Amino acid sequence: LLKQAVKKRPEIKLIVTSATLDAVKFSSYFFEAPIFTIPGRTFPVEVLYTKEPETDYLDASLITVMQIHLREPPGDVLLFLTGKLRLNTACEILYASDENPLGPDVPELIILPVYSALPSKMQTRIFEAAPPGSRKVVIATNIAETSLTIDGIFYVVDPGFVKQKVYNSKTGMDSLVVTPISQAQAKQRAGRAGRTGPGKTYRLYTERAYRDEMLPTPVPEIQRTNLATTVLQLKTMGINDLLHFDFMDAPPVESLIMALEQLHSLSALDNEGLLTRLGRRMAEFPLEPNLSKMLIMSVHLQCSDEVLTIVSMLSVQNVFYR
Repeated sequence: LLKQAVKKRPEIKLIVTSATLDAVKFSSYFFEAPIFTIPGRTFPVEVLYTKEPETDYLDASLITVMQIHLREPPGDVLLFLTGKLRLNTACEILYASDENPLGPDVPELIILPVYSALPSKMQTRIFEAAPPGSRKVVIATNIAETSLTIDGIFYVVDPGFVKQKVYNSKTGMDSLVVTPISQAQAKQRAGRAGRTGPGKTYRLYTERAYRDEMLPTPVPEIQRTNLATTVLQLKTMGINDLLHFDFMDAPPVESLIMALEQLHSLSALDNEGLLTRLGRRMAEFPLEPNLSKMLIMSVHLQCSDEVLTIVSMLSVQNVFYR
């Protein structure tokens, strides 16, 4: 849409900016736009690979953290893991090893998990500096890759995995799948170690795996999610020919067809694939189409109060935390 706007109105100046950006791809999409690379405030980071592939990345990453703690000069550690469950397991194992001291002269290890579902009061603890004579280890999901920067990190442990939302168009369900990270993500993770001084990144995979097995950039989200919401938004804007729409990364045709079928079965689209009045109302809710339809229909069935509760619970992460 921006591309069309820039074409029609030459006075518009469009700046696309991101920490991790496939700049060449964007440039060629936007009529060979000039590329500016702005160097970050980064210090040199030494990257270390394993000689052999690791069989158990959780085990390997915890051993690496303990080795850094025992042998390396002061500086906090950032360990990337895939999800809440793995984080909690890692914390428990490290707590257990901390209770059996490794020796009188080994400093204390402060273990801080961080993931998006963690209450914000708990999240802010990761930014506090470690007391003198102790070392902080932050165990994070990929939230710490780009969303937040923690000062004082000198060591990054990167097992090379991430949880990715993948939509299976056959079952019509989203699932979180543990997949290897891309080269761009690996670079971004390594860069976390050089924000406040020269650091080290321990990659728990071989250099060959990084070079040959990892994708240069992650698969664009539009190609691996349920497109129902997106299609409804585009229809509301008056864009009806979706198959010939100038997507930067065109989604798979079957995903588009699945989304159209889903919207048709919710009567948001008529038999011609055009937006119905119900569809227009559904598009006004910041919800999945099936949930917004549920809300609208609950008015006729006089059960909005109950349905609101259900829709709310279906739209958030787990509300409980231990």
